[in-house]
Amino acid sequence: MSTSPMHSSSWRMSLFMPALLGIWCVVVGILQSTEAATREFGLIEISQFAVWFLSAAIACMLAARPGPAPTRLVLLWLGVVALICGARELDVHLWIAPHNFGEWGMRFKLNWWTDLSVPLAPKILWGAIGLCILAALTLPLAFARLNPIRRLRLGMPDTWLFAIAVVFLGLGGVFDDLLREALSDEPRKLAEETTESLGAGFFFSSVLTAYRISRPGKQVSQADADTSDT
Repeated sequence: MSTSPMHSSSWRMSLFMPALLGIWCVVVGILQSTEAATREFGLIEISQFAVWFLSAAIACMLAARPGPAPTRLVLLWLGVVALICGARELDVHLWIAPHNFGEWGMRFKLNWWTDLSVPLAPKILWGAIGLCILAALTLPLAFARLNPIRRLRLGMPDTWLFAIAVVFLGLGGVFDDLLREALSDEPRKLAEETTESLGAGFFFSSVLTAYRISRPGKQVSQADADTSDT
């Protein structure tokens, strides 16, 4: 049986991004006040959505290259996820509100959909957009027939890096919501932005690694990992 891909050193090169973002957060925190470093569209937040959109661009570009179909589908899915995360960092959900788009704007609230005073046309439009986004989030993975638990057991580094990214992004949500009342504002905000930056960095690493381990000559491909019985 071939050696686990986790034992290879090639994927570790992709860790430069979370390391760089971690150092960047420390440097910005030292050079600026915590309030300035963590404000909306401050240096840390700008770096986050830059990495998200860079991840999306690279993932979609690699998905368009010849390669195993499961890998290309995974990269396409990662590109969609990165675009959504980048849009969230830019607060796109606020930009498309009615006070900006008029009657064609929408609110992410149930009462907007049930409000009979809201015209039907924008509901149909945003409903269709939502269905397209849902399809982009589900169909690539369905066709790739991924088994994430098996991939973790096999030590597939791209899956582990993605899982680590999810953990750090989840921690950012914990600092933002659950610990809002328990911690003072500035340390909590710095912890939130730092963990979210690390999450974006590890996501970027997972994109690069998903492509690298599927290249000819690598030990285990995406398809092998999802069809192996061990």
